[in-house]
Amino acid sequence: MGFTLEEIILINTDQNWKEIFIDRNVHKDLNMYKILNIKNFGFYLNCNEKKFLSDLKEKKQINNAMT
Repeated sequence: MGFTLEEIILINTDQNWKEIFIDRNVHKDLNMYKILNIKNFGFYLNCNEKKFLSDLKEKKQINNAMT
């Protein structure tokens, strides 16, 4: 079981969804809008697997299993 994630970005925007920098010391009452971009997210699970990395004790065995 595992997941992959290439990139995650959270962007501040104005009310028109244009990227801006918000200084909260200057704009304390400004409504904040956010865009969350997630790139290449995946989750996988192999239910039929009989061997697990957590069962291996030595680093060499773990490295060999991962390559």
